[in-house]
Amino acid sequence: MTYLLTFIFFCVIVFAIYYKYDATVSSLKKQVILLSKQNRSLKSKMNIHMERIKNFQMKRLKLISSKGIITKDTSLRISPISKSMPLNSLTENELVQIFTCVKITDTTWYQVDIDTTNDINSIGWVNEHFISLVDDTFVDFDKNEHSENKAI
Repeated sequence: MTYLLTFIFFCVIVFAIYYKYDATVSSLKKQVILLSKQNRSLKSKMNIHMERIKNFQMKRLKLISSKGIITKDTSLRISPISKSMPLNSLTENELVQIFTCVKITDTTWYQVDIDTTNDINSIGWVNEHFISLVDDTFVDFDKNEHSENKAI
């Protein structure tokens, strides 16, 4: 009789271990299936994004003015991309110094420096739609002529 009880007890323990193992494996299988679906979805989104990157073109343009005026409140961006992180706020009619100009796909961006009390986050990028270039005409003062700045 002791052998029978020992055998039954042993069978119950083996069954409990097997049940716990089977439940764990089943749970892991469900997680793998879910992660596989998420992975396929992310790959699909990444392929769409990579197609955009393949068509990416950045061309440096000749700078025609070293100054500009902000035409509408906007953000100074960390990179010449619309969705890039804003560094600082720019207000309408603010004068900025322009360093360089690039055309990315169909949009022109200007790298500018803003006049601030501290130089933290003062250099960044502005979209062409928010800046008006100022024509710098320098005239020799010795000839009794004056200099003028006019909007382009």
